[in-house]
Amino acid sequence: MHAKILHGATDFGSPHFCADLLWRTQFRVPDPVTLAEIDGKRYLLASSLEVERAHKQARVDEVVHLESYAHAAKERGESALVAFLKSKDIDTVEVSGGIPFHVGEDLSNHFSVSVCREVFYPERICKQPHEIAEIASAQAAVDRALERACTVLNEARISGEYITHPSYGEGVLTSEAVRDIIEHSLYQDGFLASDTIVACGIQAADPHMRGSGPLLAYQPIVLDIFPRSRTSLYFTDCTRTVFKGEPSQEMQALYEVVYEAQAGAIEKIRAGVDGFEIYEWVKNSFEEKGYPTNLSSRPVYGFIHGLGHGVGLEIHEEPRLGSCHAELREDMVVTVEPGLYYPRPLGSIPAGGVRIEDTIVAQKDYAFVLSRFPKRLEDVIL
Repeated sequence: MHAKILHGATDFGSPHFCADLLWRTQFRVPDPVTLAEIDGKRYLLASSLEVERAHKQARVDEVVHLESYAHAAKERGESALVAFLKSKDIDTVEVSGGIPFHVGEDLSNHFSVSVCREVFYPERICKQPHEIAEIASAQAAVDRALERACTVLNEARISGEYITHPSYGEGVLTSEAVRDIIEHSLYQDGFLASDTIVACGIQAADPHMRGSGPLLAYQPIVLDIFPRSRTSLYFTDCTRTVFKGEPSQEMQALYEVVYEAQAGAIEKIRAGVDGFEIYEWVKNSFEEKGYPTNLSSRPVYGFIHGLGHGVGLEIHEEPRLGSCHAELREDMVVTVEPGLYYPRPLGSIPAGGVRIEDTIVAQKDYAFVLSRFPKRLEDVIL
């Protein structure tokens, strides 16, 4: 007999968070539990602390009280999980790649164990209507947060190379202040944002630099926001690059190239298309327009990451739009986020970075963009 095993917690910020387990059971729990799928039935193994609530809330066929197997297991020097599986005549077990080592080791001492190297639940990749609605709700909150941040930037003034605002600190507007505006807005709307990126100037040339210190006039300010619903735990992911004051012609040209690449990529997305082909099109488009990529020496520069990734109960899910083939299917939710990054000037290309990102829903004949926030160059010069 064969069993598929998931082990982990499903509550906000819990160690060993397991999105597959939450998706399968719809049960929020702060401490690890185990899901065993055997012969078409789902068994949730829970401790005394959670077993009663699991009976009421978990979407499973049977809730198993672990303590009911603890005594016999202790006599044989086994865990209650192993005792339960033996009671079901299990001899082979499949586990997810993220299973804690001690659980996998325990299972491998008693059963033939294989690790699922692919997606544990392939059906989770295409989102159900309620999932798309949760992600869209998160995106609407991001749009409101962006509006509030850009309102402050619109109200700000330029003083030399700095952006100033009398309501913040010593008058100089900082990455930290704008991050607080965004994250406070999201929290008020029921979402938690962590490590929101507000990176300006040369900091924007590092895609995952959070950003710190004074914001600079005429320089790119990358706002990358990826909050999670405090109730449903679904994410969204969105990036805008904005400027306070009109940037140089060279920086405007850099922005336009990224904007055109994103627009072209979104236009190509539909069910049945290979994400790898869209990624290659973007990469070649940048090269043809004179924006090269170098990944082989330091510092790396150009288009240095994939084109996008799935979004759902995890911020990075399958499919990946990048150097591996991935056929898009209807109702897949993915990001489209081309970017160009130059830590140093390169000919006429200025130092800095630009990224534009939207979360989209792939449909049969088109891609539906969830964000309504503007991204044309004239709209992001504040």
